[in-house]
Amino acid sequence: MAVANKHKVLSPSNLNIIGLVEDVTPDTATDYLAIYDASAGGNKRVLLDNLGLGGGGNSFTTIQPDSGTAPVADSSSDTLTLTSSDSSLTVEGDSTTDEVDFLVRYSNPNASYANTEIFGASATATAIGATAFGNGATASGGNGTAIGLNSISSASNTTAIGFNADATVAGGTAVGAGATAVQNSTALGINSNATTSAVAIGYLGTASSTLGIAMGYNTNIAGSRAVGIGANSTAGGLNGLSLGYNADSTGANTIVVGADSDAGAYTDAILIGEGLTGTANNELNIGDTIKGDISTGAINLESQAVGSVPLTITGETSQTANLLEIEDDSSTTLMSVSPEGYVEVPLSSNNSTPVLRRIDAPDQGIVMTGTTGNRDTRIYSDSFSYAFTKLGMINYAGQGTYKCNGFGSSSATILGHRSDADTGVYFGGADDVRLSAGGVDSFIGTTTYSSVAKIFGVGQYATGSLPTASSYEGYLAYDTTTDEVKFSDGSAWTALGGGGTEDITFTSSIASTIPLTLQGSTSQTGNLLDFENDSATVLSAVLSDGTISPRIGSSQTDAGIMALGESNLGIAFYQTGSNGQTHILAGSTARYDFTKNGLTSYSADTQPHFKAGSRGANTIPMFSFSNDKDTGFYSEGADDVSFTAGGVQGIGQTSTKGYSALPFELASYATGSLPTASSFEGSIVYDSTTQTIKWSDGTSWATI
Repeated sequence: MAVANKHKVLSPSNLNIIGLVEDVTPDTATDYLAIYDASAGGNKRVLLDNLGLGGGGNSFTTIQPDSGTAPVADSSSDTLTLTSSDSSLTVEGDSTTDEVDFLVRYSNPNASYANTEIFGASATATAIGATAFGNGATASGGNGTAIGLNSISSASNTTAIGFNADATVAGGTAVGAGATAVQNSTALGINSNATTSAVAIGYLGTASSTLGIAMGYNTNIAGSRAVGIGANSTAGGLNGLSLGYNADSTGANTIVVGADSDAGAYTDAILIGEGLTGTANNELNIGDTIKGDISTGAINLESQAVGSVPLTITGETSQTANLLEIEDDSSTTLMSVSPEGYVEVPLSSNNSTPVLRRIDAPDQGIVMTGTTGNRDTRIYSDSFSYAFTKLGMINYAGQGTYKCNGFGSSSATILGHRSDADTGVYFGGADDVRLSAGGVDSFIGTTTYSSVAKIFGVGQYATGSLPTASSYEGYLAYDTTTDEVKFSDGSAWTALGGGGTEDITFTSSIASTIPLTLQGSTSQTGNLLDFENDSATVLSAVLSDGTISPRIGSSQTDAGIMALGESNLGIAFYQTGSNGQTHILAGSTARYDFTKNGLTSYSADTQPHFKAGSRGANTIPMFSFSNDKDTGFYSEGADDVSFTAGGVQGIGQTSTKGYSALPFELASYATGSLPTASSFEGSIVYDSTTQTIKWSDGTSWATI
């Protein structure tokens, strides 16, 4: 309260206060102040309590309340009284501490119900321990609480908070405008609704079945013990769970996680992902990628794009634990993938049970067994196996053979050292085994012969040191004393050649055996045989494909291939510039030249130069075409030549006449287009206008 000043505090004119000591804690009841009293015209002293200064500083003369009239101080000693119009507010002062306490009281003025509290117009608390707070709030159940305009707590141990909130059954809690909660349920949100032991959180959230939980705008939980979280989500089945906007789990024991996913009425299903649709009971579907059957535990990963990997397992940096482990029901690891990506499997229980095997053929796969220091890995197929050990590979297949899918080649052998691929064994084809060294064949074996494809070195012995011939029947040895290759016939060593002459003769001991075979390698490119002079110039050769390549002659009669002892009987190859010529020599007076211009005969014989060995026939003419063998000319007999086409005889001629074995077609002209008769004397034509045959006498055409 402000107090108006009655006195003007002044310092007497003859009093110097500058040098006085300051009293920082004046006692207003005993201390005085010197003032000038204008009405008396002189100085006076005034007790500080009588100044009415209110402790000094600013003050109010008027207090303005929200309603009613404003109290105003009428004098410096006027008192402001603080009171309450009812017992809900008590004002208590303390002169010792100079404090004023405002105590808000909620005690029901009607003390009929113990421990009740009421605050607000028309609020009622009509049961023991009830609390009503808010205009029109009603708490009629024991220990119930109603907070909010027209909120209702009508059953024991219920709580209703919010406009029109209603907790009507024991244990219910309703929070939010229009929220409704029944027995032991909780509803939080505008117009939310929770049934027995259920929870509904969110605007229009509804949990209408026992123990249901609804969280989110317009969430609807109709299934007992079901849970729905997300706007417009629905969990309509027993124990259902829906998480996400518009998620729907209508069937019992179904879980749906993801916006717009709907499991339909299917039961015991799990859908996780956006926009999924249920298709069966017990279905598992995660993002349309991981699918399975919950009842059997089967899971399938499906790629959603042809270029996508369905499952990738990625290790951490410096991964030490396995990337994958597969265990049995006792947590024993059956198979794993190491941090480095190695596939690891346990040892086989025996030598015939593969640990890596085909799904449809359990006896086909890989067996790994043994003990430390004696391990082996086996390839098992159809009850037979091939074992790979530290000592090498062992064949248990019962076949006694090792088979290869391909034949190999001299440059890529199928059996050899891993660091020397062109040295080892390979196959030249069916029934043909070969030994290659450095990509060059050394030995060749077939069903009909064996041969040495390279220079073959034999054991070397001095004459007196040759082994016993009877022990080495069929063997070769080199006698370093006589410089000879010797052969053992079982009784003695016989020289085959040598002796410094280097002459070698290959003699067959069996009439059906070929004494010498030169066999090329697979895809042979070098010549099979070269004939050289003393300066190593190749004179003639047998090429890799078996073609005989004779020398080129110095003239047209210098034969490259000739009959033994006959220099003018054979074949000469001659080159003049870019023109190659082949000459058949048939004695000293006959030669036939084949060039790019055709065949020329230089025979001095007076008989025809080109003669057929037989007369031929209409179907096999003696002269024909390579691509039309039944068309050409032949002879029907002595002094006769005939033409045939397609195996059918046509025109022919003898020494006395010409003839046609088929109808003869005449040249056809219209009457006005007949050729000049003088140019075709003796000729006949067909007049197509008059349909007659006409003959030229050299001047005109006459009808025959």
